[in-house]
Amino acid sequence: MEISYIVSSPYVRAIESIEPTLKQKGLELNTDIRLSERVLGLGNLPDWLDHLERSFNNMELKLAGGESGSEAAERGIAAVSAVPHQSIVVTYGNLLALLLNHWDPGFGFAEWRNLSNPDIFKITHDGQSAIVERVWN
Repeated sequence: MEISYIVSSPYVRAIESIEPTLKQKGLELNTDIRLSERVLGLGNLPDWLDHLERSFNNMELKLAGGESGSEAAERGIAAVSAVPHQSIVVTYGNLLALLLNHWDPGFGFAEWRNLSNPDIFKITHDGQSAIVERVWN
């Protein structure tokens, strides 16, 4: 599969993760703010993990100053839908899990907990259904 387009969250950590691939493929980086990590809520949430788990069970749950899972997924899906086929998309764990859940409803909180950093998934979409494959972790 020949990759000809790479888009990333504009945050430094995401860009640093994809820089070796950009150099190896001789491609320019495209950024999209819609690929930024989901904001669960404002301030220090000592019980953030409990809130995050609840948010996977209720995609409309929205903490003060944050965005719901469905809001974050919607912006992420819009960003992914705008890229050409056979592209690399670079984002963060919670948004990644929400995107994968869009194509594979069985991908939830437990699967998010099992993500590694970095992690790579391949999504093959034929216009009607999608196959989500973990290709590297």
